[in-house]
Amino acid sequence: MKGIEIKDTLSINGHLNAPLMSVFKFHTALATLNLVDQGKLSLSQKFFIKKEDLHANTWSPIRD
Repeated sequence: MKGIEIKDTLSINGHLNAPLMSVFKFHTALATLNLVDQGKLSLSQKFFIKKEDLHANTWSPIRD
């Protein structure tokens, strides 16, 4: 965060390289709920994701 008036900076855990999974969850939820609104999906619907469907060279606790 940068102060406009004093041109000072503040960093909290600025050195930490955190995965962005939570950032993507919001957009995935919006897209999914849009499909529910269109009648293409149901909130009670289950689906299977194969390990091969996930990118191999990315961090994924689901894949592991």
